[in-house]
Amino acid sequence: MKKNQLIILMFLLIQLGTLKAQDENYNSFKLNWGMGNLMRQDMSFSDMIYTKWSPVNVQFEYNRSKKLEQQAYVQFGMFKPMIGEPYSYNSFYNGEEEAVPCNFLILDINYSLGKTILDNGKWKLALGGRSANRLNSSNYGFGPAEPYGYYYSFALDVWVNAKYQLSEKHRFVANLALPIFSYNARSPYLSTDAQYLWDNYSHNGLKAFGNYIKGGEIQSWGGSQSVDFDLSYYYTLNEKWDIGAKYSLALDFNQVPANFTQIENIIYLSVNLKF
Repeated sequence: MKKNQLIILMFLLIQLGTLKAQDENYNSFKLNWGMGNLMRQDMSFSDMIYTKWSPVNVQFEYNRSKKLEQQAYVQFGMFKPMIGEPYSYNSFYNGEEEAVPCNFLILDINYSLGKTILDNGKWKLALGGRSANRLNSSNYGFGPAEPYGYYYSFALDVWVNAKYQLSEKHRFVANLALPIFSYNARSPYLSTDAQYLWDNYSHNGLKAFGNYIKGGEIQSWGGSQSVDFDLSYYYTLNEKWDIGAKYSLALDFNQVPANFTQIENIIYLSVNLKF
């Protein structure tokens, strides 16, 4: 009998602790800056594998923890890879010129919403969905030719958020996202076809952008695969401020109109303001 009473008492204490943790609401704004490596092979343009390290990786992140877990962030990265050494060539318009690197721009705009399914004081686990919006633009440097490429993806993902409070000052946060389906638009094979020329007929960048998106199609896991994972560590300075580091891994594979492979690894330094 005493054993059963002890079990019931422990259960009630755990539940009270969980309710207390759920009532602790907060908002936070994070600024992340980091060094990243990009590997990309886009068979629509070339079978070469482009890889480059870059310090131009910035992420602005907002988090809200209340009845629901919310996360929104904007991420920007710029990479300038080049195959081989720079070389000179003769331009019909400008005479002798030097080949320039490719220019890959990456912009991610994501919003996640989830509900806590586990909270025992140390661990907190939330499950929900994410709106993942990837806007990749490219200029490939092939000497006198610099074709423009685009890859726009708008996806609905399954989102998992896990938090672990190691001690009063130290905590870890992890996120994992996998797509349910996505709407993807990519450059045509060999960068130019009749539709591409028609999309650019107005010579208006905004209209062309809309035309590119119209040419996309809905794809499931069979035609488009992506995995986003990140792990953050935070050290609490005081009630308002945390500092930390974050590792981010993004895998993106697409098959239409030709195979596209992109692997992105970034290590960020983080500053976190809680309010």
